[in-house]
Parts: sequence; structure tokens; C-alpha cells
Amino acid sequence: MIAQTIAGCILALVGMLLAFGLVRLAANIVVLVIAVATCGAVIYCILERVWSDWPTICISSFATGFTGALLCLPVLPFSSFYRKKN
Repeated sequence: MIAQTIAGCILALVGMLLAFGLVRLAANIVVLVIAVATCGAVIYCILERVWSDWPTICISSFATGFTGALLCLPVLPFSSFYRKKN
């Protein structure tokens, strides 16, 4: 009974550590997916001539990137892109 309890606690701690590692991986994947989607949206708008002149392309691309960055904010503290300053 004691050995089972200790083994159960150890496995629970290992599971927690694994979940923390998976949270970082999942956050990095979310950031990557948002970055690819942002680039895809920019490429689509340029190729479909939604944005045709250079000022519109520059401003709209910057705004799309800014929006993509805002979408990444909720997962940023869990990703490896976020570094705390000591």
C-alpha cells in the first residue's frame, strides 16, 4: 500500500513536469502557426491584388504583422520566445 502511494505520487509529479514541457511546445506551435498564417495572408493579398501599390502593401503588411503579434500575446508567457529580465 505504501509503495503504491509513493509510486502514484512520483508518477503524478512526472506527469506534471511532462505537461509543463508540453505547454511550452504547444505555445511555440501556436506562435508558429500564427506567424505562418500572417505571412500567408500577406502573400494572398499581394498575389490577389487586394493590395496593389507600395504604400498600401507596406502599411497593410505592417498592420497584419502587428495583429499577428497581438494574437500571440496570450501564449507568449508560456513560449520560449518570452525571456524575463533579471
